[in-house]
Amino acid sequence: MKKALKSGWLPALGVAVLLGGLLFLRLAWPPLRYSAAGWLMDRGRYELAEQFYEGLAYRDAAEKRRECAYRLADGLFEAGDYPGAEAAFRELGEYKSALVKADLCRLAGLSGPEERLTELFAALDGEPAEKELRLLRGYVRASLAQADGALETALPAFQALGDYRDSAEQAEICRDKALEQARTFMKRRDFEGALALFALADRGEESAREEAYCRLRLESPTGEPLIRKENLVESFAYGDLYYSRATYFYVPRELDEDGQVLVYFSGGFGEPMLYVESMYEYLYGNDSGALLLFRENSGMPEIDEACLEMVDLAEQAAADCGICMGDLVLAGSSNGGYAALAAAGVFSERDLVIPRKVLSFDTELDWRPNCWPSEEQRALLGQAGAAFYFFEQPGDLTSEDAGELLSAAGCPVTWVICEHDEHNVITENAFSLSVFSWTFDETRGLDAGEYRLLPIGKQREWSE
Repeated sequence: MKKALKSGWLPALGVAVLLGGLLFLRLAWPPLRYSAAGWLMDRGRYELAEQFYEGLAYRDAAEKRRECAYRLADGLFEAGDYPGAEAAFRELGEYKSALVKADLCRLAGLSGPEERLTELFAALDGEPAEKELRLLRGYVRASLAQADGALETALPAFQALGDYRDSAEQAEICRDKALEQARTFMKRRDFEGALALFALADRGEESAREEAYCRLRLESPTGEPLIRKENLVESFAYGDLYYSRATYFYVPRELDEDGQVLVYFSGGFGEPMLYVESMYEYLYGNDSGALLLFRENSGMPEIDEACLEMVDLAEQAAADCGICMGDLVLAGSSNGGYAALAAAGVFSERDLVIPRKVLSFDTELDWRPNCWPSEEQRALLGQAGAAFYFFEQPGDLTSEDAGELLSAAGCPVTWVICEHDEHNVITENAFSLSVFSWTFDETRGLDAGEYRLLPIGKQREWSE
Protein backbone atom coordinates (compact mmCIF):
# COMPACT_ATOMS: atom_id res chain seq x y z
CA MET A 1 0.00 0.00 0.00
CA LYS A 2 2.81 2.40 0.87
CA LYS A 3 4.62 1.50 -2.32
CA ALA A 4 1.49 2.22 -4.35
CA LEU A 5 1.12 5.61 -2.73
CA LYS A 6 4.77 6.30 -3.15
CA SER A 7 4.80 5.39 -6.86
CA GLY A 8 1.72 7.58 -7.54
CA TRP A 9 3.25 10.72 -6.10
CA LEU A 10 5.40 11.67 -9.07
CA PRO A 11 2.70 11.74 -11.80
CA ALA A 12 0.32 13.60 -9.50
CA LEU A 13 3.03 16.06 -8.60
CA GLY A 14 3.84 16.60 -12.28
CA VAL A 15 0.22 17.37 -13.11
CA ALA A 16 -0.06 19.75 -10.18
CA VAL A 17 3.11 21.55 -11.22
CA LEU A 18 1.92 21.81 -14.83
CA LEU A 19 -1.50 23.15 -13.86
CA GLY A 20 0.03 25.51 -11.40
CA GLY A 21 2.48 26.72 -14.02
CA LEU A 22 -0.26 27.30 -16.55
CA LEU A 23 -2.35 29.17 -14.01
CA PHE A 24 0.68 31.29 -13.19
CA LEU A 25 1.29 32.04 -16.84
CA ARG A 26 -2.35 33.09 -17.36
CA LEU A 27 -1.97 35.53 -14.51
CA ALA A 28 1.56 36.49 -15.45
CA TRP A 29 3.06 39.56 -17.06
CA PRO A 30 1.30 40.05 -20.51
CA PRO A 31 4.43 39.52 -22.66
CA LEU A 32 5.15 36.25 -20.89
CA ARG A 33 1.51 35.16 -21.18
CA TYR A 34 1.51 36.13 -24.86
CA SER A 35 4.63 34.04 -25.50
CA ALA A 36 3.17 31.05 -23.66
CA ALA A 37 -0.02 31.28 -25.72
CA GLY A 38 2.04 31.38 -28.93
CA TRP A 39 4.02 28.34 -27.77
CA LEU A 40 0.75 26.42 -27.22
CA MET A 41 -0.68 27.59 -30.53
CA ASP A 42 2.41 26.46 -32.46
CA ARG A 43 1.88 22.98 -31.02
CA GLY A 44 -1.77 22.78 -31.99
CA ARG A 45 -3.10 23.32 -28.46
CA TYR A 46 -5.69 25.77 -29.76
CA GLU A 47 -8.22 25.40 -26.97
CA LEU A 48 -5.69 26.17 -24.24
CA ALA A 49 -4.04 28.89 -26.32
CA GLU A 50 -7.39 30.57 -26.85
CA GLN A 51 -7.87 30.70 -23.09
CA PHE A 52 -4.47 32.40 -22.73
CA TYR A 53 -5.28 34.97 -25.41
CA GLU A 54 -8.75 35.66 -24.05
CA GLY A 55 -8.94 39.05 -22.37
CA LEU A 56 -5.27 39.76 -23.14
CA ALA A 57 -4.93 43.36 -24.35
CA TYR A 58 -1.46 42.95 -25.76
CA ARG A 59 -0.24 43.28 -29.36
CA ASP A 60 -2.43 41.09 -31.69
CA ALA A 61 -3.70 38.79 -28.94
CA ALA A 62 -7.34 39.35 -29.97
CA GLU A 63 -6.54 38.35 -33.56
CA LYS A 64 -4.61 35.30 -32.34
CA ARG A 65 -7.55 34.27 -30.17
CA ARG A 66 -9.87 34.37 -33.21
CA GLU A 67 -7.37 32.29 -35.16
CA CYS A 68 -7.42 29.67 -32.39
CA ALA A 69 -11.22 29.62 -32.44
CA TYR A 70 -11.09 29.31 -36.22
CA ARG A 71 -8.77 26.29 -35.99
CA LEU A 72 -10.94 24.72 -33.31
CA ALA A 73 -13.95 25.07 -35.61
CA ASP A 74 -11.89 23.43 -38.39
CA GLY A 75 -11.27 20.50 -36.06
CA LEU A 76 -14.98 20.13 -35.34
CA PHE A 77 -15.70 19.95 -39.08
CA GLU A 78 -12.98 17.38 -39.64
CA ALA A 79 -14.36 15.33 -36.74
CA GLY A 80 -17.82 15.35 -38.34
CA ASP A 81 -19.44 17.60 -35.73
CA TYR A 82 -21.11 19.80 -38.36
CA PRO A 83 -23.62 21.56 -36.07
CA GLY A 84 -20.87 22.39 -33.58
CA ALA A 85 -18.56 23.58 -36.33
CA GLU A 86 -21.30 25.72 -37.90
CA ALA A 87 -22.05 27.43 -34.57
CA ALA A 88 -18.34 28.06 -33.97
CA PHE A 89 -17.79 29.57 -37.41
CA ARG A 90 -20.89 31.78 -37.20
CA GLU A 91 -19.69 33.15 -33.87
CA LEU A 92 -16.53 34.33 -35.65
CA GLY A 93 -18.60 36.49 -38.02
CA GLU A 94 -16.59 38.11 -40.82
CA TYR A 95 -13.27 36.64 -39.73
CA LYS A 96 -11.55 35.09 -42.77
CA SER A 97 -13.93 32.62 -44.49
CA ALA A 98 -15.86 31.83 -41.30
CA LEU A 99 -19.33 32.60 -42.65
CA VAL A 100 -18.75 30.66 -45.87
CA LYS A 101 -17.44 27.75 -43.84
CA ALA A 102 -20.51 27.98 -41.62
CA ASP A 103 -22.70 27.55 -44.71
CA LEU A 104 -20.48 24.67 -45.80
CA CYS A 105 -20.94 23.01 -42.39
CA ARG A 106 -24.70 23.33 -42.74
CA LEU A 107 -24.48 21.84 -46.22
CA ALA A 108 -22.42 18.93 -44.86
CA GLY A 109 -25.04 18.41 -42.16
CA LEU A 110 -27.76 18.16 -44.80
CA SER A 111 -25.98 16.03 -47.37
CA GLY A 112 -23.43 14.16 -45.28
CA PRO A 113 -19.69 13.98 -45.85
CA GLU A 114 -18.77 14.25 -49.52
CA GLU A 115 -15.44 14.47 -51.27
CA ARG A 116 -16.69 17.67 -52.93
CA LEU A 117 -17.30 19.29 -49.52
CA THR A 118 -13.87 18.34 -48.19
CA GLU A 119 -12.30 19.87 -51.29
CA LEU A 120 -14.29 23.08 -50.80
CA PHE A 121 -13.29 23.25 -47.17
CA ALA A 122 -9.62 22.92 -48.09
CA ALA A 123 -9.98 25.67 -50.71
CA LEU A 124 -11.47 28.00 -48.11
CA ASP A 125 -8.73 27.18 -45.65
CA GLY A 126 -6.10 28.46 -48.05
CA GLU A 127 -7.21 32.10 -47.67
CA PRO A 128 -8.38 32.50 -51.30
CA ALA A 129 -8.20 35.79 -53.17
CA GLU A 130 -11.27 38.03 -53.11
CA LYS A 131 -12.60 36.86 -56.48
CA GLU A 132 -12.10 33.19 -55.63
CA LEU A 133 -13.75 33.73 -52.25
CA ARG A 134 -16.73 35.35 -53.96
CA LEU A 135 -17.07 32.39 -56.34
CA LEU A 136 -16.68 29.90 -53.50
CA ARG A 137 -19.31 31.74 -51.47
CA GLY A 138 -21.72 31.69 -54.42
CA TYR A 139 -21.06 28.02 -55.08
CA VAL A 140 -21.59 27.02 -51.45
CA ARG A 141 -24.80 29.05 -51.18
CA ALA A 142 -26.12 27.54 -54.41
CA SER A 143 -25.28 24.06 -53.11
CA LEU A 144 -26.99 24.85 -49.81
CA ALA A 145 -30.14 26.02 -51.60
CA GLN A 146 -30.02 22.83 -53.67
CA ALA A 147 -29.75 20.68 -50.55
CA ASP A 148 -32.64 22.62 -48.96
CA GLY A 149 -34.79 21.87 -52.01
CA ALA A 150 -34.96 25.54 -53.06
CA LEU A 151 -34.33 24.70 -56.71
CA GLU A 152 -35.75 28.03 -57.92
CA THR A 153 -32.80 29.66 -56.08
CA ALA A 154 -30.15 27.02 -56.67
CA LEU A 155 -30.56 26.60 -60.44
CA PRO A 156 -30.06 30.26 -61.48
CA ALA A 157 -27.24 30.56 -58.93
CA PHE A 158 -25.35 27.65 -60.50
CA GLN A 159 -26.08 28.97 -63.99
CA ALA A 160 -24.67 32.38 -62.99
CA LEU A 161 -21.42 30.68 -61.95
CA GLY A 162 -20.86 29.49 -65.50
CA ASP A 163 -18.03 26.98 -65.78
CA TYR A 164 -16.80 27.47 -62.21
CA ARG A 165 -15.99 24.04 -60.78
CA ASP A 166 -18.90 21.69 -61.62
CA SER A 167 -21.58 24.40 -61.61
CA ALA A 168 -22.90 23.37 -65.02
CA GLU A 169 -23.24 19.76 -63.83
CA GLN A 170 -24.96 20.87 -60.61
CA ALA A 171 -27.35 23.04 -62.64
CA GLU A 172 -28.28 19.97 -64.66
CA ILE A 173 -28.85 18.03 -61.45
CA CYS A 174 -31.19 20.82 -60.30
CA ARG A 175 -33.14 20.54 -63.54
CA ASP A 176 -33.42 16.78 -63.07
CA LYS A 177 -34.70 17.31 -59.54
CA ALA A 178 -37.15 19.95 -60.74
CA LEU A 179 -38.54 17.49 -63.29
CA GLU A 180 -38.83 14.80 -60.63
CA GLN A 181 -40.58 17.17 -58.23
CA ALA A 182 -42.91 18.40 -60.99
CA ARG A 183 -44.07 14.84 -61.58
CA THR A 184 -44.59 14.35 -57.86
CA PHE A 185 -46.69 17.53 -57.69
CA MET A 186 -48.68 16.33 -60.68
CA LYS A 187 -49.39 13.01 -58.97
CA ARG A 188 -50.75 14.96 -56.01
CA ARG A 189 -52.90 16.98 -58.46
CA ASP A 190 -51.08 20.19 -57.58
CA PHE A 191 -51.09 21.22 -61.22
CA GLU A 192 -50.04 24.84 -60.68
CA GLY A 193 -47.02 23.79 -58.64
CA ALA A 194 -46.19 21.13 -61.21
CA LEU A 195 -46.26 23.62 -64.09
CA ALA A 196 -43.91 25.98 -62.24
CA LEU A 197 -41.43 23.15 -61.72
CA PHE A 198 -41.79 21.91 -65.31
CA ALA A 199 -40.91 25.44 -66.46
CA LEU A 200 -37.86 25.40 -64.18
CA ALA A 201 -36.75 22.01 -65.52
CA ASP A 202 -37.16 23.27 -69.10
CA ARG A 203 -37.09 19.81 -70.68
CA GLY A 204 -39.01 20.65 -73.84
CA GLU A 205 -40.51 17.61 -75.54
CA GLU A 206 -39.54 15.32 -72.67
CA SER A 207 -42.27 16.79 -70.46
CA ALA A 208 -44.49 18.50 -73.05
CA ARG A 209 -47.34 15.98 -72.68
CA GLU A 210 -47.28 16.18 -68.88
CA GLU A 211 -47.32 19.97 -68.98
CA ALA A 212 -50.24 19.90 -71.41
CA TYR A 213 -52.07 17.49 -69.09
CA CYS A 214 -51.60 19.85 -66.13
CA ARG A 215 -52.92 22.79 -68.15
CA LEU A 216 -55.88 20.71 -69.31
CA ARG A 217 -56.78 19.73 -65.77
CA LEU A 218 -56.60 23.37 -64.64
CA GLU A 219 -58.80 24.46 -67.54
CA SER A 220 -61.26 21.56 -67.09
CA PRO A 221 -61.70 20.88 -63.38
CA THR A 222 -63.60 17.79 -62.31
CA GLY A 223 -67.18 17.98 -61.14
CA GLU A 224 -69.39 16.27 -58.56
CA PRO A 225 -67.61 13.50 -56.60
CA LEU A 226 -68.44 9.90 -57.45
CA ILE A 227 -66.71 8.32 -54.45
CA ARG A 228 -69.14 9.28 -51.71
CA LYS A 229 -71.01 7.57 -48.92
CA GLU A 230 -74.40 7.23 -50.65
CA ASN A 231 -72.72 5.39 -53.56
CA LEU A 232 -71.12 2.71 -51.35
CA VAL A 233 -72.14 -0.81 -52.43
CA GLU A 234 -69.99 -3.10 -50.32
CA SER A 235 -66.86 -3.12 -48.18
CA PHE A 236 -64.18 -5.73 -48.70
CA ALA A 237 -61.16 -6.69 -46.63
CA TYR A 238 -58.85 -4.27 -48.46
CA GLY A 239 -61.16 -1.61 -49.88
CA ASP A 240 -64.65 -0.36 -50.71
CA LEU A 241 -66.83 -0.71 -53.80
CA TYR A 242 -68.96 2.19 -55.04
CA TYR A 243 -71.44 2.40 -57.91
CA SER A 244 -72.46 5.39 -60.01
CA ARG A 245 -73.30 6.08 -63.66
CA ALA A 246 -73.23 2.43 -64.77
CA THR A 247 -69.73 1.97 -63.33
CA TYR A 248 -68.30 0.22 -60.28
CA PHE A 249 -65.41 1.98 -58.50
CA TYR A 250 -63.19 -0.05 -56.20
CA VAL A 251 -61.07 2.12 -53.88
CA PRO A 252 -58.33 0.41 -51.85
CA ARG A 253 -57.93 1.65 -48.29
CA GLU A 254 -54.29 2.52 -48.88
CA LEU A 255 -53.93 4.62 -52.00
CA ASP A 256 -51.03 7.09 -52.14
CA GLU A 257 -49.78 9.56 -54.73
CA ASP A 258 -48.29 6.69 -56.76
CA GLY A 259 -51.73 5.08 -57.01
CA GLN A 260 -52.51 3.20 -60.18
CA VAL A 261 -55.75 3.07 -62.19
CA LEU A 262 -57.29 0.14 -64.08
CA VAL A 263 -60.37 0.54 -66.27
CA TYR A 264 -62.19 -2.65 -67.27
CA PHE A 265 -64.84 -2.78 -70.03
CA SER A 266 -67.14 -5.76 -69.50
CA GLY A 267 -68.39 -6.25 -73.05
CA GLY A 268 -71.82 -7.35 -74.22
CA PHE A 269 -74.43 -5.20 -75.94
CA GLY A 270 -75.85 -2.92 -73.30
CA GLU A 271 -76.82 -5.56 -70.75
CA PRO A 272 -75.70 -5.24 -67.11
CA MET A 273 -72.07 -6.01 -66.46
CA LEU A 274 -70.87 -9.50 -67.33
CA TYR A 275 -68.67 -11.46 -64.90
CA VAL A 276 -70.04 -9.71 -61.82
CA GLU A 277 -69.50 -12.82 -59.68
CA SER A 278 -65.91 -13.13 -60.94
CA MET A 279 -65.30 -9.47 -60.10
CA TYR A 280 -66.59 -9.97 -56.55
CA GLU A 281 -64.43 -13.07 -56.06
CA TYR A 282 -61.42 -11.11 -57.22
CA LEU A 283 -62.13 -8.23 -54.84
CA TYR A 284 -62.63 -10.60 -51.92
CA GLY A 285 -59.34 -12.38 -52.52
CA ASN A 286 -56.88 -9.71 -53.69
CA ASP A 287 -55.15 -6.86 -51.94
CA SER A 288 -55.22 -4.61 -54.99
CA GLY A 289 -53.41 -1.33 -54.54
CA ALA A 290 -55.02 0.23 -57.61
CA LEU A 291 -58.16 2.25 -58.19
CA LEU A 292 -60.34 -0.10 -60.29
CA LEU A 293 -63.19 0.99 -62.57
CA PHE A 294 -65.53 -1.70 -63.92
CA ARG A 295 -67.73 -0.39 -66.70
CA GLU A 296 -71.12 -2.12 -66.56
CA ASN A 297 -72.28 -1.98 -70.19
CA SER A 298 -69.24 -0.86 -72.13
CA GLY A 299 -69.81 -3.21 -75.03
CA MET A 300 -72.68 -1.11 -76.34
CA PRO A 301 -72.59 -0.15 -80.03
CA GLU A 302 -71.81 3.49 -79.11
CA ILE A 303 -68.26 2.64 -78.11
CA ASP A 304 -66.94 6.12 -78.87
CA GLU A 305 -69.42 7.71 -76.49
CA ALA A 306 -68.68 5.10 -73.83
CA CYS A 307 -64.94 5.77 -74.10
CA LEU A 308 -65.37 9.53 -73.88
CA GLU A 309 -67.56 9.16 -70.81
CA MET A 310 -65.06 6.79 -69.22
CA VAL A 311 -62.31 9.40 -69.56
CA ASP A 312 -64.40 11.80 -67.48
CA LEU A 313 -65.38 9.11 -64.96
CA ALA A 314 -61.81 7.96 -64.50
CA GLU A 315 -60.54 11.51 -64.04
CA GLN A 316 -63.29 12.27 -61.53
CA ALA A 317 -62.65 9.08 -59.55
CA ALA A 318 -58.90 9.77 -59.51
CA ALA A 319 -59.56 13.32 -58.30
CA ASP A 320 -61.90 11.99 -55.59
CA CYS A 321 -59.03 9.79 -54.39
CA GLY A 322 -56.42 12.56 -54.66
CA ILE A 323 -54.31 10.79 -57.28
CA CYS A 324 -53.38 11.37 -60.89
CA MET A 325 -53.88 8.87 -63.70
CA GLY A 326 -50.20 8.60 -64.47
CA ASP A 327 -50.13 4.80 -64.35
CA LEU A 328 -53.17 3.63 -66.34
CA VAL A 329 -54.11 0.13 -67.54
CA LEU A 330 -57.08 -0.60 -69.81
CA ALA A 331 -58.74 -4.00 -70.19
CA GLY A 332 -61.82 -5.37 -71.91
CA SER A 333 -63.57 -8.69 -72.56
CA SER A 334 -65.25 -9.79 -75.77
CA ASN A 335 -66.92 -6.74 -77.28
CA GLY A 336 -65.43 -4.73 -74.38
CA GLY A 337 -61.99 -5.49 -75.79
CA TYR A 338 -62.80 -3.15 -78.66
CA ALA A 339 -63.81 -0.54 -76.11
CA ALA A 340 -60.44 -0.97 -74.39
CA LEU A 341 -58.62 -0.56 -77.72
CA ALA A 342 -60.65 2.48 -78.66
CA ALA A 343 -60.27 3.95 -75.17
CA ALA A 344 -56.47 3.66 -75.46
CA GLY A 345 -56.63 6.07 -78.38
CA VAL A 346 -59.21 8.34 -76.76
CA PHE A 347 -57.26 8.67 -73.49
CA SER A 348 -54.00 9.40 -75.29
CA GLU A 349 -55.50 12.00 -77.59
CA ARG A 350 -58.24 13.64 -75.51
CA ASP A 351 -56.93 13.32 -71.96
CA LEU A 352 -53.20 13.10 -72.79
CA VAL A 353 -52.84 10.02 -70.55
CA ILE A 354 -51.08 7.10 -72.24
CA PRO A 355 -52.06 3.66 -70.85
CA ARG A 356 -49.09 1.56 -69.84
CA LYS A 357 -50.83 -1.70 -70.81
CA VAL A 358 -53.95 -2.59 -72.80
CA LEU A 359 -55.44 -6.08 -72.41
CA SER A 360 -58.21 -7.64 -74.49
CA PHE A 361 -59.80 -11.00 -73.65
CA ASP A 362 -61.21 -13.21 -76.43
CA THR A 363 -61.97 -10.23 -78.63
CA GLU A 364 -61.45 -11.84 -82.08
CA LEU A 365 -59.92 -8.70 -83.46
CA ASP A 366 -61.22 -9.00 -87.04
CA TRP A 367 -64.82 -8.32 -86.06
CA ARG A 368 -64.88 -4.54 -85.57
CA PRO A 369 -61.74 -3.04 -87.17
CA ASN A 370 -63.28 0.45 -87.18
CA CYS A 371 -62.85 0.47 -83.38
CA TRP A 372 -59.07 0.29 -83.48
CA PRO A 373 -57.05 3.39 -82.53
CA SER A 374 -56.57 5.78 -85.45
CA GLU A 375 -53.22 6.32 -87.13
CA GLU A 376 -52.63 9.50 -85.13
CA GLN A 377 -53.60 7.78 -81.90
CA ARG A 378 -51.35 4.79 -82.68
CA ALA A 379 -48.45 7.21 -83.15
CA LEU A 380 -49.05 8.64 -79.66
CA LEU A 381 -49.32 5.17 -78.14
CA GLY A 382 -46.17 4.03 -79.94
CA GLN A 383 -44.14 7.04 -78.80
CA ALA A 384 -44.98 6.18 -75.19
CA GLY A 385 -44.42 2.43 -75.69
CA ALA A 386 -47.93 1.36 -74.61
CA ALA A 387 -47.93 -2.47 -74.47
CA PHE A 388 -50.82 -4.53 -75.88
CA TYR A 389 -51.74 -8.07 -74.77
CA PHE A 390 -54.33 -10.07 -76.73
CA PHE A 391 -55.66 -13.03 -74.71
CA GLU A 392 -57.06 -15.43 -77.32
CA GLN A 393 -58.29 -19.02 -77.66
CA PRO A 394 -55.90 -21.71 -78.87
CA GLY A 395 -55.56 -21.50 -82.63
CA ASP A 396 -57.58 -18.29 -82.83
CA LEU A 397 -55.03 -15.74 -83.94
CA THR A 398 -57.39 -13.98 -86.30
CA SER A 399 -57.09 -10.34 -87.16
CA GLU A 400 -53.35 -9.95 -86.97
CA ASP A 401 -53.87 -6.59 -88.65
CA ALA A 402 -54.47 -4.80 -85.32
CA GLY A 403 -51.27 -6.19 -83.86
CA GLU A 404 -49.27 -5.36 -86.98
CA LEU A 405 -50.53 -1.78 -87.05
CA LEU A 406 -49.81 -1.22 -83.38
CA SER A 407 -46.39 -2.84 -83.64
CA ALA A 408 -45.52 -0.73 -86.68
CA ALA A 409 -46.33 2.36 -84.59
CA GLY A 410 -43.83 1.24 -81.92
CA CYS A 411 -46.10 -0.55 -79.43
CA PRO A 412 -44.94 -3.88 -77.95
CA VAL A 413 -47.60 -6.44 -78.92
CA THR A 414 -47.99 -9.90 -77.35
CA TRP A 415 -50.51 -12.67 -77.98
CA VAL A 416 -51.39 -14.60 -74.83
CA ILE A 417 -52.64 -18.03 -75.77
CA CYS A 418 -55.10 -19.28 -73.15
CA GLU A 419 -55.32 -22.93 -72.12
CA HIS A 420 -59.12 -22.93 -72.30
CA ASP A 421 -61.22 -22.04 -75.33
CA GLU A 422 -64.59 -21.29 -73.74
CA HIS A 423 -65.50 -17.66 -74.35
CA ASN A 424 -66.46 -16.77 -70.78
CA VAL A 425 -63.77 -18.88 -69.12
CA ILE A 426 -60.99 -16.75 -70.58
CA THR A 427 -62.23 -13.69 -68.67
CA GLU A 428 -63.27 -15.63 -65.57
CA ASN A 429 -59.76 -17.08 -65.35
CA ALA A 430 -58.31 -13.59 -65.76
CA PHE A 431 -60.13 -12.65 -62.55
CA SER A 432 -59.39 -15.86 -60.64
CA LEU A 433 -55.71 -15.99 -61.66
CA SER A 434 -55.20 -12.32 -60.69
CA VAL A 435 -54.29 -11.11 -64.16
CA PHE A 436 -55.45 -7.64 -63.14
CA SER A 437 -52.96 -7.61 -60.27
CA TRP A 438 -50.25 -8.83 -62.65
CA THR A 439 -50.74 -5.77 -64.85
CA PHE A 440 -49.34 -3.58 -62.06
CA ASP A 441 -46.58 -5.93 -60.92
CA GLU A 442 -43.74 -6.25 -63.38
CA THR A 443 -41.96 -8.83 -61.21
CA ARG A 444 -44.69 -11.42 -61.67
CA GLY A 445 -45.45 -13.35 -64.84
CA LEU A 446 -48.60 -15.06 -66.00
CA ASP A 447 -49.18 -18.63 -64.86
CA ALA A 448 -47.28 -20.79 -67.35
CA GLY A 449 -49.81 -23.60 -67.05
CA GLU A 450 -52.68 -21.38 -68.19
CA TYR A 451 -51.06 -18.95 -70.60
CA ARG A 452 -48.42 -18.95 -73.29
CA LEU A 453 -46.94 -15.59 -74.33
CA LEU A 454 -46.07 -15.05 -77.99
CA PRO A 455 -44.63 -11.66 -78.94
CA ILE A 456 -45.73 -10.37 -82.33
CA GLY A 457 -43.87 -12.12 -85.12
CA LYS A 458 -43.76 -15.35 -83.11
CA GLN A 459 -47.49 -16.07 -83.24
CA ARG A 460 -47.17 -17.39 -86.79
CA GLU A 461 -44.67 -20.00 -85.58
CA TRP A 462 -47.21 -21.32 -83.07
CA SER A 463 -49.56 -24.14 -83.86
CA GLU A 464 -51.92 -26.17 -81.73
